[in-house]
Amino acid sequence: MIPEAARAPGFPASWVSVTPAPFRVRMAALSAVVLFATALLSACSHGHGLPRGAVTFRTALGPVTMQVEIADTTNARLTGLMHRQQMSWDSGMAFVWDKPVSYGFWMKDTLIPLSVAFWNRQGRIISILDMDPCHTKSCPFYYPSASYLGALEVNQEYFTTHGIQVGDHVSLSR
Repeated sequence: MIPEAARAPGFPASWVSVTPAPFRVRMAALSAVVLFATALLSACSHGHGLPRGAVTFRTALGPVTMQVEIADTTNARLTGLMHRQQMSWDSGMAFVWDKPVSYGFWMKDTLIPLSVAFWNRQGRIISILDMDPCHTKSCPFYYPSASYLGALEVNQEYFTTHGIQVGDHVSLSR
Protein backbone atom coordinates (compact mmCIF):
# COMPACT_ATOMS: atom_id res chain seq x y z
CA MET A 1 0.00 0.00 0.00
CA ILE A 2 1.23 3.51 -0.82
CA PRO A 3 1.22 6.04 2.03
CA GLU A 4 -1.49 8.70 1.71
CA ALA A 5 1.08 11.46 1.01
CA ALA A 6 2.56 9.54 -1.96
CA ARG A 7 -0.74 9.15 -3.83
CA ALA A 8 -1.37 11.22 -6.94
CA PRO A 9 -4.31 13.54 -6.29
CA GLY A 10 -7.49 12.39 -7.99
CA PHE A 11 -6.23 8.85 -8.71
CA PRO A 12 -7.07 5.78 -6.64
CA ALA A 13 -4.27 4.18 -4.60
CA SER A 14 -4.53 0.92 -6.56
CA TRP A 15 -3.87 2.78 -9.87
CA VAL A 16 -0.82 4.55 -8.44
CA SER A 17 0.70 1.38 -7.00
CA VAL A 18 0.63 -0.54 -10.31
CA THR A 19 1.48 2.28 -12.71
CA PRO A 20 5.16 2.94 -13.48
CA ALA A 21 6.52 6.16 -11.95
CA PRO A 22 7.55 7.80 -15.29
CA PHE A 23 4.00 7.39 -16.62
CA ARG A 24 2.53 8.92 -13.45
CA VAL A 25 4.90 11.91 -13.79
CA ARG A 26 3.90 12.38 -17.45
CA MET A 27 0.20 12.21 -16.55
CA ALA A 28 0.64 14.73 -13.74
CA ALA A 29 2.53 17.08 -16.09
CA LEU A 30 -0.15 16.68 -18.77
CA SER A 31 -2.86 17.44 -16.22
CA ALA A 32 -1.02 20.61 -15.20
CA VAL A 33 -0.67 21.74 -18.83
CA VAL A 34 -4.37 21.14 -19.51
CA LEU A 35 -5.33 23.03 -16.36
CA PHE A 36 -3.08 25.98 -17.32
CA ALA A 37 -4.43 26.07 -20.91
CA THR A 38 -8.02 26.02 -19.64
CA ALA A 39 -7.32 28.92 -17.27
CA LEU A 40 -5.58 30.88 -20.02
CA LEU A 41 -8.44 30.38 -22.49
CA SER A 42 -10.96 31.35 -19.84
CA ALA A 43 -9.09 34.58 -19.11
CA CYS A 44 -8.84 35.43 -22.82
CA SER A 45 -12.50 34.79 -23.53
CA HIS A 46 -13.59 36.91 -20.57
CA GLY A 47 -11.94 40.00 -22.08
CA HIS A 48 -12.72 38.86 -25.62
CA GLY A 49 -9.09 39.61 -26.53
CA LEU A 50 -9.70 43.26 -27.49
CA PRO A 51 -7.78 46.28 -26.23
CA ARG A 52 -9.54 48.19 -23.47
CA GLY A 53 -9.91 51.88 -22.82
CA ALA A 54 -12.29 54.53 -21.57
CA VAL A 55 -14.69 56.88 -23.32
CA THR A 56 -15.60 60.19 -21.72
CA PHE A 57 -18.55 62.29 -22.86
CA ARG A 58 -18.79 65.99 -22.05
CA THR A 59 -22.53 66.59 -21.64
CA ALA A 60 -24.73 69.44 -20.39
CA LEU A 61 -25.08 67.43 -17.15
CA GLY A 62 -21.31 66.96 -16.74
CA PRO A 63 -18.79 64.30 -17.77
CA VAL A 64 -19.78 60.66 -18.19
CA THR A 65 -17.02 58.02 -18.39
CA MET A 66 -17.37 54.36 -19.25
CA GLN A 67 -15.01 51.42 -19.85
CA VAL A 68 -14.92 50.08 -23.40
CA GLU A 69 -13.46 47.36 -25.54
CA ILE A 70 -11.81 48.87 -28.61
CA ALA A 71 -12.53 47.34 -32.02
CA ASP A 72 -9.76 48.84 -34.15
CA THR A 73 -9.12 46.04 -36.65
CA THR A 74 -11.26 44.85 -39.54
CA ASN A 75 -12.02 41.50 -37.86
CA ALA A 76 -12.89 43.09 -34.53
CA ARG A 77 -15.18 45.62 -36.22
CA LEU A 78 -16.91 42.92 -38.28
CA THR A 79 -17.56 40.75 -35.21
CA GLY A 80 -18.47 43.55 -32.81
CA LEU A 81 -20.84 42.36 -30.10
CA MET A 82 -22.23 39.39 -32.04
CA HIS A 83 -23.28 36.39 -29.94
CA ARG A 84 -22.74 38.17 -26.60
CA GLN A 85 -25.54 37.36 -24.21
CA GLN A 86 -25.02 40.37 -21.98
CA MET A 87 -22.93 43.45 -21.41
CA SER A 88 -22.57 45.35 -18.16
CA TRP A 89 -24.63 48.53 -18.03
CA ASP A 90 -21.64 50.87 -17.79
CA SER A 91 -19.49 49.39 -20.56
CA GLY A 92 -19.52 49.37 -24.34
CA MET A 93 -17.56 48.77 -27.52
CA ALA A 94 -15.80 51.58 -29.38
CA PHE A 95 -15.25 51.13 -33.13
CA VAL A 96 -12.46 53.34 -34.46
CA TRP A 97 -10.94 54.08 -37.87
CA ASP A 98 -7.89 56.07 -38.99
CA LYS A 99 -9.94 58.19 -41.39
CA PRO A 100 -13.64 59.08 -41.67
CA VAL A 101 -15.92 56.32 -43.01
CA SER A 102 -19.59 56.01 -43.97
CA TYR A 103 -20.25 52.34 -43.20
CA GLY A 104 -23.61 51.19 -41.87
CA PHE A 105 -23.93 49.08 -38.72
CA TRP A 106 -26.12 46.01 -38.46
CA MET A 107 -27.25 43.72 -35.68
CA LYS A 108 -26.83 40.31 -37.35
CA ASP A 109 -26.59 37.65 -34.61
CA THR A 110 -26.45 40.33 -31.92
CA LEU A 111 -28.50 39.35 -28.89
CA ILE A 112 -28.51 42.63 -26.95
CA PRO A 113 -30.60 45.71 -27.89
CA LEU A 114 -28.02 48.47 -28.45
CA SER A 115 -27.71 52.16 -29.08
CA VAL A 116 -24.85 53.53 -31.15
CA ALA A 117 -23.36 57.03 -31.11
CA PHE A 118 -21.24 58.13 -34.08
CA TRP A 119 -18.62 60.88 -33.68
CA ASN A 120 -16.73 62.96 -36.23
CA ARG A 121 -13.11 64.10 -36.56
CA GLN A 122 -13.73 66.91 -34.07
CA GLY A 123 -14.99 64.41 -31.47
CA ARG A 124 -18.61 65.59 -31.67
CA ILE A 125 -21.51 63.15 -31.66
CA ILE A 126 -23.25 63.47 -35.04
CA SER A 127 -25.90 60.77 -34.65
CA ILE A 128 -27.38 58.40 -32.05
CA LEU A 129 -29.45 55.42 -33.18
CA ASP A 130 -31.25 52.59 -31.39
CA MET A 131 -30.67 49.15 -32.91
CA ASP A 132 -32.63 45.96 -32.27
CA PRO A 133 -31.27 42.39 -32.32
CA CYS A 134 -31.65 40.57 -35.63
CA HIS A 135 -31.58 36.82 -36.22
CA THR A 136 -32.53 36.68 -39.91
CA LYS A 137 -30.46 36.84 -43.09
CA SER A 138 -31.83 40.25 -44.07
CA CYS A 139 -31.02 42.53 -41.16
CA PRO A 140 -31.41 46.31 -41.53
CA PHE A 141 -28.39 48.59 -41.66
CA TYR A 142 -28.13 51.67 -39.44
CA TYR A 143 -26.40 54.69 -40.99
CA PRO A 144 -25.46 57.96 -39.32
CA SER A 145 -26.26 61.33 -40.90
CA ALA A 146 -22.65 61.91 -42.09
CA SER A 147 -19.23 60.22 -42.25
CA TYR A 148 -17.66 59.45 -38.89
CA LEU A 149 -14.33 58.54 -37.27
CA GLY A 150 -15.69 56.40 -34.46
CA ALA A 151 -18.81 54.80 -33.04
CA LEU A 152 -19.75 53.52 -29.60
CA GLU A 153 -22.24 50.72 -28.99
CA VAL A 154 -23.85 50.58 -25.54
CA ASN A 155 -26.91 49.01 -23.98
CA GLN A 156 -30.07 50.63 -25.30
CA GLU A 157 -31.23 53.57 -23.15
CA TYR A 158 -27.73 54.24 -21.75
CA PHE A 159 -27.32 57.50 -23.70
CA THR A 160 -30.80 58.74 -22.72
CA THR A 161 -30.34 57.80 -19.05
CA HIS A 162 -27.04 59.73 -18.88
CA GLY A 163 -28.16 62.78 -20.87
CA ILE A 164 -25.78 62.06 -23.78
CA GLN A 165 -26.98 63.83 -26.94
CA VAL A 166 -26.01 64.73 -30.49
CA GLY A 167 -23.47 67.58 -30.27
CA ASP A 168 -21.81 66.33 -27.08
CA HIS A 169 -18.04 65.83 -27.15
CA VAL A 170 -16.43 62.33 -27.02
CA SER A 171 -12.85 61.40 -26.14
CA LEU A 172 -11.35 57.91 -26.19
CA SER A 173 -8.32 57.02 -24.09
CA ARG A 174 -6.44 53.77 -24.47
